[in-house]
Amino acid sequence: MKKIILKTQNWFAEISPEKGANIDALQWNGKDVYRSGDWQQEPFFQGAAILLPANRTYQGKFTFQGKQYQLPLNEPANDCHLHGNVYRQRFRVVKESDTAVTMAFENHGQIYPFAFRLEVTYTVGEEFMQRYRIVALEDLPLTFALHTAFAEPETFRVPLESCQEKNEHHIPTGRYVPLKGQELEYGSGSPSAGRVISGYYRAAGHQAQVGGFTYEVSPNFDHWILFNARGERDFLCMEPQAGAVNGLNNGCCTLLSAGEEIEYWTKIKKR
Repeated sequence: MKKIILKTQNWFAEISPEKGANIDALQWNGKDVYRSGDWQQEPFFQGAAILLPANRTYQGKFTFQGKQYQLPLNEPANDCHLHGNVYRQRFRVVKESDTAVTMAFENHGQIYPFAFRLEVTYTVGEEFMQRYRIVALEDLPLTFALHTAFAEPETFRVPLESCQEKNEHHIPTGRYVPLKGQELEYGSGSPSAGRVISGYYRAAGHQAQVGGFTYEVSPNFDHWILFNARGERDFLCMEPQAGAVNGLNNGCCTLLSAGEEIEYWTKIKKR
């Protein structure tokens, strides 16, 4: 299986095009920034898995342009479709150097019932940059997120406006409620280990702090998802998401016409 190595004096990144273009390792001076793990067993708990469609779609059903679509119910416990299937696809390497790689994948209905092209570019320099360019090859309802799994930091800070209330299926009720309890600490500085961290949030900004790093995301990511498996698994998932959870059903998705494109990006920089 092909591995791509990107490196500078400080950065080291190992990329797997055949595993959803995910990042097997991201290190700064030999120390993990993203968690490295077993991709086969835990594809969401290492690197930055690409989610399209993002997060949960209740009952896997949604309607677009008057037609109802059914996605696989791959999370039957919550009666949901979860995270799409881009993260398991083989990407083609388009361009490669010592400090950058561009990979591409085209879907023509095999994993999502709409045609699109996704280009992913990773670059190491002063910072680690991730760019995602999506081109609609036909009219496309789009929700997009990154299941970014950081190696557990001592502290983190992320700008949150409010919490997206969810039901017993982890589907939003439509209400946003004020932050409370330890959620109020997330914006000023909070530990991760030993705390249960899990929630959907409307973003109050696009720049977070994760340990000794600044994590900035493009403004079209308007929600943050936080998850740390009860603080027992040595990671913190700080997930930028475009649109609310269940966006294919609640109007919080991006609609692209055939030929239109959109770009998302993130960057990590040592403070």
